[in-house]
Amino acid sequence: DVGDDAEAMRRLEAGRVPFAPVLTVEQAIELPQVKHRQSVLTIHDQYLGEFKVPASPLRFSAFADQPQRSAPYLGEHNREILQDLLGYDDQQITQLNEQGLLSMTLPGS
Repeated sequence: DVGDDAEAMRRLEAGRVPFAPVLTVEQAIELPQVKHRQSVLTIHDQYLGEFKVPASPLRFSAFADQPQRSAPYLGEHNREILQDLLGYDDQQITQLNEQGLLSMTLPGS
């Protein structure tokens, strides 16, 4: 019987057997090398709160920072897009909403 993890690792090391521990996701994201490489980002979402996501493994010198926000919800920016990019006024947007042509899906709705 091997017993606990420490005993198993001791025996593997003594036998010069290559090995690595099997970690949970929670354990893996706390590893020093994961933190040093900033391989996990903390995202702040107004509806879901704070959660961790994998960072892109690709790094470019011209783009130092990675996105620090969550993706928008379906239709979240309808008004901004219609007004700022397409020149719609409030009345036109209200009319599109009333006709059921616009949709907005937020958590809990």
